[in-house]
Order: sequence, then C-alpha cells, then structure tokens
Amino acid sequence: MENFIPEGPLMVGWDITRMCNLRCKHCYASAGKRHPREFSFNKIKDTVDELDELGTVMIAIAGGEPFMRKDLADIVSYIKGKGIEVFLNTNGTLITKDRIERLINVGLRHIEISIDGLEEDHDFIRGEGTFKAALRGFEICKEMGLEVGIMSTLFKHNFHKVSELIDFFYNKRAVGVGFLRFITSGRGKQNRDLCLEPEERKKAIEDVYRKRMQYGEKFYLKIETPLSYLVAKEYPELLNKHQYLNIVDRSCDGGITSCQILYDGTVTFCPQMNMGNYNLYNHNMRFIWKNDKYFNELRTRKVKGKCSRCEYGRKCGGCRIEAFLKTGDILEEDPGCWYEC
Repeated sequence: MENFIPEGPLMVGWDITRMCNLRCKHCYASAGKRHPREFSFNKIKDTVDELDELGTVMIAIAGGEPFMRKDLADIVSYIKGKGIEVFLNTNGTLITKDRIERLINVGLRHIEISIDGLEEDHDFIRGEGTFKAALRGFEICKEMGLEVGIMSTLFKHNFHKVSELIDFFYNKRAVGVGFLRFITSGRGKQNRDLCLEPEERKKAIEDVYRKRMQYGEKFYLKIETPLSYLVAKEYPELLNKHQYLNIVDRSCDGGITSCQILYDGTVTFCPQMNMGNYNLYNHNMRFIWKNDKYFNELRTRKVKGKCSRCEYGRKCGGCRIEAFLKTGDILEEDPGCWYEC
C-alpha cells in the first residue's frame, strides 16, 4: 500500500489551546497566554464532525496545557460520541481526582504525561517543583484506573539517562514511555545548546531498544523519530513491530495519514511545526488535506541529499521538520542523522 493516501487524516494531533501554566524551555508552541483565535467549543464540534466524515479514527489532544480549558471534558465527550478514539497529553501538574473522574465518565481511557527525566532534569527544563507535581498527577491517574504513558523529550541533560527513566516508570507501572527529539522551534530556538548531536541521539535510541529487549511488548517503548529505524534494523526480532513500519510502508506518516491542528486553527504535518499554509477558519479539512503544498511534497517521497542516496531511505526517510527548520526545504536531508552513506 505504498501510495495509499486516505480521504482525510486517519490520525490527528490537536493543540486545543496555547494556554499553559508552565514555560518549558523546549516548548514548540511557546505556550502561555490564550491565543485570540483559539477555537470555541462550537468550532471544535464542527471540526470534529468533518473529521468524522473524512474517516479520522484517533485524535490526540495536547496544547499548551489541555487542562487549562474548562470545557476539556465536553470536548473529549463529543469526540468519543463520534466513535473516535481520544488520547490526552498533559504536563500532569493540574491533574486532580475530580478532573480525572469527569474525563473517565465521558470515556477517556488513556493519558500521556510529559516527564523529561527524573527530578533534576525535568525541573531544569520545566520549572522547579514540576516533577513532583507531575508525579502526583501520574499517581492520581493510576489510582483511578487510567492507562498512563510517559512522553519525554531528549536533550543534553537527559539523553544518557534514558535507561534510568524507563526503569523508574516500569516500576511505577506506567504502560510505556515514548521519546521525542528536541526541536528548535518555539522556545527551542532560544535553547539550541540543549539539542543533541547525531551520535548522542543514536546512543539514546540504542538504549531504548536495549530496554525493549529487556521488558518485552507489555511495556511499550517508542522513539518518535524516523531515525529510530536505523537502530531498529539491528534487532530483527523487534523490527516487524517498529512503530514506523505501517500501512504507508515508510517512516513518519505526517501529511500522508496524519496531520496536526494548531491552537489557532493552522493545519500542519507535524506537531512541532508551528506554521502552515492553510487555516481551518478559512478552509475546510478536506480542501487542506488535498491541496496543502507540504502534504503533497511529502507524498512524493522525493527526499534529497544523503537521504536520497541512503539504502534505508524508504524505511527511514529522515525527520522532515528538522530538515525544514535547517534548510527551509521539507525534502532536504535530515541534519540530525549519523548514518554515513
């Protein structure tokens, strides 16, 4: 199904607000104050209706901080009422039993809490006291029966402590841990020194795969970067379960089977891309999905530079947002890749 392009996005990431109680050093959204074009609940419902018509099966809600919206439970309820699966990503610090109970009552089953290392590293990048607050949120969610995963951003202070973080949350009975690249968008532009070098990124990915071998499939471990394939290929017993080998038979599915809606209605191919060609205030999703320049370029798979020469170019393909931020060309080679070809 190499050329499979669905009628609309199967999976949608959605930053429902820019409001946030934290000011994290790596925040691609530069979250803080409410954006004047933040969607009303009625606008959200209209968009969900169209996504349902287009065949969307999963929506991942993020922000900003979703718990800053008083209508969060209503939003989740409306999405679930359409038969669309909902995942929620939060910094965890605003979680209370009452808020979680309301979400469970409208059908939420899975939540991901962003924790970027153990206390010293997490507090460095998110603020003093945030680790303990997020951990309290984690414990509340577990106590009330939610599946709780962890999402962690890799940066200079924590990349060599991946195994320690995984062990900690395995023992805490999280359902798994996922890892993101530090991207120089939003506040990340002012903190470029926290970005990993290619070989540092490789080490972190290798540590994750060693832990996958140790803990097996009941505890998910994933790296949200196409470059993880370059490590996964060394583990044949895990390769056929690699998260990027999906129905599109290639790496990242941004613009191919998934997209991101930003807090102001802009539609992009990646949650870490804070700009786009079209906005849902001016065009519907069907039009954007068909006509967006970036989406159509990604669908050609005609990557450039060493990515075009690489023997793993079809299975990896490199990180397109990294290429864009470095060169302004969405198809250029991934500047964060260590592989020589």
